[in-house]
Amino acid sequence: MKGIILAGGSGTRLYPVTRSISKQLLPIYDKPMIYYPLSVLMLAGIKEILIISTLQDLPKFEELLGDGSDWGVKLELLDRGFAWLDTGTHDSLIEAGQFVQTIEHRQGYKIACLEEIAYNNGWIDKEKILQIAKPLAKNGYGQYLYDLVKEDDEK
Repeated sequence: MKGIILAGGSGTRLYPVTRSISKQLLPIYDKPMIYYPLSVLMLAGIKEILIISTLQDLPKFEELLGDGSDWGVKLELLDRGFAWLDTGTHDSLIEAGQFVQTIEHRQGYKIACLEEIAYNNGWIDKEKILQIAKPLAKNGYGQYLYDLVKEDDEK
């Protein structure tokens, strides 16, 4: 199992305290706030933890947490090809949709197609894909699922 901590944002709700530092780096009694969500994930037995933050704050988290090895876990930097999209406003929600549309159209693959991920991992079979695709046959998502198993048949 993996965990995610969202430690980004623009800091407007606690302004001006968070103007130059992430809220998750602020102290809650004797330790930084981020220790609390980290402890919950660790208590749940989760060792792979993704911390999502701003470019400005990432070095501060790395300085505080290191690579996680002190606790037997959090650090792997995501390379090119990964994107975190803020969808907290109407404009950013539209921008996220346009970004996904552009990538999908250019590359010919769906982003976050849960059925495709499950199929490729062997968690569901061709028959399950076809069952899911059938009521969606008249839209692009359903057609994508049909094409997914058709490609496997051609291999």
